Amino acid sequence: MLSVTHSNFTNSGATTNSGILINTKGIINVQLNNNTFTNNPVAHVAVLWGEKNNHETNNTLFNSGTFKVEDQQKLKILY
Repeated sequence: MLSVTHSNFTNSGATTNSGILINTKGIINVQLNNNTFTNNPVAHVAVLWGEKNNHETNNTLFNSGTFKVEDQQKLKILY
């Protein structure tokens, strides 16, 4: 489980290649609640895996990307 609560993210993510500020890919039970995102030059603050109990609530976005929820995500299988 990953829980991020009552945090501030400002001027972050400028050098990310993925365009995503918080990488939650493959994590089950992600909770992003009551955070503030300000001036983050990314396309998405987070891409959440909706079918795996990943949620965002009561977050404030100023000049930052958006939250995106996907029902299905492609994952790489490593052996």
